[in-house]
Amino acid sequence: MDFGLSKLNVDESYSSGSFVGTHAYLAPEILQQRSYGKSVDWYNLGVLLYEFLVGVPPYYNDDLDKLYENIQSGPIKFPASMS
Repeated sequence: MDFGLSKLNVDESYSSGSFVGTHAYLAPEILQQRSYGKSVDWYNLGVLLYEFLVGVPPYYNDDLDKLYENIQSGPIKFPASMS
């Protein structure tokens, strides 16, 4: 694991504005350049779980602009095989 981008001493009042991460895993707050806290970690856990179950991140698109648009306002789609 690479923890080079990890932040130390993060508590409930912590807020960041840095833009880092893998494109398909960026939370909407990061794309909108808003301050964010631990909620982006919970968002990314959901993205990771979705990818484990489906095989691709939830809003994935080869076109980076479309990917960012999907993350910010696209509906989440579940395969028919999922209950």
